[in-house]
Parts: sequence; C-alpha cells; structure tokens
Amino acid sequence: MDINIQKRKLGNSNLEVSAIGLGCMGMSHGYGPAVQSEYSLWWREPETKILPTLEELGIGFVPFSPLGKGFLTSHITENTSFDSSDFRNTVPRFTPENRKANQGISKQVHDEIYNHFILK
Repeated sequence: MDINIQKRKLGNSNLEVSAIGLGCMGMSHGYGPAVQSEYSLWWREPETKILPTLEELGIGFVPFSPLGKGFLTSHITENTSFDSSDFRNTVPRFTPENRKANQGISKQVHDEIYNHFILK
C-alpha cells in the first residue's frame, strides 16, 4: 500500500515533521519524529484524540497557528478581504457571517493579551 504522508523540515532545523490524519498516525511512527497540526484557542481538537494517541506511540507534536490562522489577532474583521488564492476563503469559520459572529471573541483575546503582557 502506498501511503502519501507529507513530510517537511521544521524551520532551519533537521527536525522532520509529518502532516497526517488520525487514521494514519500509527503508521507515522516510522515516518518522522513529529506530527504537525493546528492547535489554538479556537481549535482544541488535538486534545481529544490526537495528543493521547501521539503520547501512546511516543510521537512528538508540533502545533501551528496558535492565533487561529490570524483571526485571533483582531486584525481580521467581517470586512476583511482575502486574496482569491487564500485558503481561508474555503474555511467556514472565515465566512463574513462567522467572522462577524466571532468578532467579540477576537476582541476579548486581544484585550486580554494586551492588558496582561503589554501594559505590565
């Protein structure tokens, strides 16, 4: 069976990560020392199945997009226009309606970070 697992180097390091789904995770044991997935205040899904499975198999985890693919920076609003090639055009949480509905969350995260880290 031919398995297509996307592998890449992490930054300038020699650490190789694999971007795969939960169904292939057991197979990743021989493909690289770490699995990469989104993990943020907005996307906690890795906590339910991915992280426990990785721990059981002794595979590392490299999170990406801790600010929800830019949304939690408070720079993305309902009026933000993405380039036609931007993948966020296909992600439901980035529709204008959902951006408007979630604007309060973005402002709350921004204010908390600003008050806790910037003003101190």
